[in-house]
Amino acid sequence: MIRIYCQYSYGGFNTFFIEGAENEAMDKKVNKNNTFGRPDNAKCFFQYGGCKMAYCDLGNSKLTLVIREIPSIHKDGDGRSIPCAVQFIGDTKDRSQMDAMAIYIANNINAFEDFFANLFYVRNGLHIEGERLSAFVNQFKNGVQIEGRLPAALSNIEKKDSGIFLFVPLSPNFGHDSIVTDNVCRELSMDKQEARKACLSPTEFYKMQQSVQLTVSPTPVPSRAYPVLSDSPYTASTSKSITIDDVEQLKGKIHELESDKAKLLREFRILAEELETRKMTISKYKKIIYALAGASAILLFALGIVGNCSYEKKNEKKQTPVENVIQTDQKID
Repeated sequence: MIRIYCQYSYGGFNTFFIEGAENEAMDKKVNKNNTFGRPDNAKCFFQYGGCKMAYCDLGNSKLTLVIREIPSIHKDGDGRSIPCAVQFIGDTKDRSQMDAMAIYIANNINAFEDFFANLFYVRNGLHIEGERLSAFVNQFKNGVQIEGRLPAALSNIEKKDSGIFLFVPLSPNFGHDSIVTDNVCRELSMDKQEARKACLSPTEFYKMQQSVQLTVSPTPVPSRAYPVLSDSPYTASTSKSITIDDVEQLKGKIHELESDKAKLLREFRILAEELETRKMTISKYKKIIYALAGASAILLFALGIVGNCSYEKKNEKKQTPVENVIQTDQKID
């Protein structure tokens, strides 16, 4: 079974384990006390930079596929997207499924990043549509159908038995600058020669996007026509068989509706985020107003005391000449 881990910034960067549940709360933090099954030598991909995408053999019958620097829907103080990351951990028995997923994501990185970023939303805490991410992973159990010729960096993935299958560095200087190469390989515990052989430069990586058409087909579509069911609204004289073309057209329309739904959900979440921010701002201003009102009351009370003291002192000064006159009269008598 392929396990999913995510690095996300919500009150600080944390690593979470994703079960794949519907409307899943992001509360399963990975730490030294509870790793949720993540191998110890897999955490370096979240701890250090230098990697955009990596797919390699971790040893002990474990594989990992990591995609980093994914722009999230959350922004920093300057309005820039805060990056997040995802890591898939599989067993060697999941090799064909992991291969297919790695090839698909590498060939469609922009679409995958948009899909992944929009799985998150904030409602009484950070949540993720875990069931959609789990469904994404499961659809590769039957591999991918390739139309066209894969770039060498992707076609070589299935040819390697172990080691590093694919590595996309963040820096274009990887493999050319010895300091950059040494630092990245040391931090990610990678063999330098293997990393160079499996390396696909960032420029080539983004240039090859959707260079071939990849189709995911979790359930093979039969080549025969689908007969109309007996409870069809069509009568026997007007009924007809549904062809494969009809099915493909329906799948296309469903895909368009799913895209529209994703866009609407994204807009809704952005509005929800803005509303949440405004609520927090209003609450903050209320606290300030209450504090100012309290301070004003204290100030008015203090001014009242000062005014009262000043009034009493003035009365004392007015009474002093009268007392002097009385004392003078007493002396004359």
